[in-house]
Amino acid sequence: MSNDRTGDVAKKLGLGVETLRYYERIGLVSSPSRTSTGRRLYSDEDIKRLAFVKRARELEFSLDEIRQLLELSVPENFSCEKIQSIASAALERSRARLLALQYAERALAAAIEQCPTASGECCPILDRLSNDAQYSVPKAATA
Repeated sequence: MSNDRTGDVAKKLGLGVETLRYYERIGLVSSPSRTSTGRRLYSDEDIKRLAFVKRARELEFSLDEIRQLLELSVPENFSCEKIQSIASAALERSRARLLALQYAERALAAAIEQCPTASGECCPILDRLSNDAQYSVPKAATA
């Protein structure tokens, strides 16, 4: 059994100390045991759960979805259909963000490409930012 301290766990998982404490405050992870001086000691189970939360965040699951997935991971609550539904929603959001990023990449590349031909008083990049209606990301891509 591991009894790692907050800083050790944060380093091991690549999370910030405040992130660990935040996950504890909002109930995604239970409060770890404490030493007589009040320092947190994380068990192997605590670390496993934190790693799950970190991976889920990397895959764009919301905190609420992660909470639901953790509840569904308990054998008496398991539902493959519900888990798949949650994952499908996260996938759709990721796809929408990817479209928005691709649009942004094309718009920025086009503006930068115009820079060498611009006059001293005109900046294609600033023009694109100023003319938001003409150059804004399509609504479908931001959903």
